[in-house]
Amino acid sequence: MKHILNTLFAAIVCILAGCQAQDAPQETMTNGVELTIPGNAILSEDDTASVFVHAMIAFAPQQRESVKLSFAGNEKGILHADSDELVFNPGQKEVVFRVKSNGKHLLAAPQVVTMQVASASNPLIKGFGKSAQITMNPDADVPILTPTQLQLIADVQTKYGINLIRLLGKYP
Repeated sequence: MKHILNTLFAAIVCILAGCQAQDAPQETMTNGVELTIPGNAILSEDDTASVFVHAMIAFAPQQRESVKLSFAGNEKGILHADSDELVFNPGQKEVVFRVKSNGKHLLAAPQVVTMQVASASNPLIKGFGKSAQITMNPDADVPILTPTQLQLIADVQTKYGINLIRLLGKYP
């Protein structure tokens, strides 16, 4: 009889201990951020269009977390992002930001700019997967207008009110 009571007592203690609230710290897991570009990731220097980059985090954060981005291949400043720091608010799993050309006309050949996670406010947040890449093409090869051509265009604009400079070439 005593053996049955001890067994029953041990079973009740195990059940109560298993159902008790646990104040143990949360498990520390790496939270990955992946950058993706749906669709076309090609821009021209004279482009006014933008590329939208999606940053997705594996586990929704419990508090506000920020992620800093790095742009490899953008030393000349040919691309401009809305912000180089992304903010994930509590419960938010995706942030979308825009990247566009600065229109500086600095390239002679196509160049690939690679975006990746550089750092984060939480050391457990790291970059995941491949980094996102945008190919930047130089603007169209438009000839520089001579002074004679500029005078002819000015005469057409004066006489007919049509500005042909944007259609025919660049200012010297």
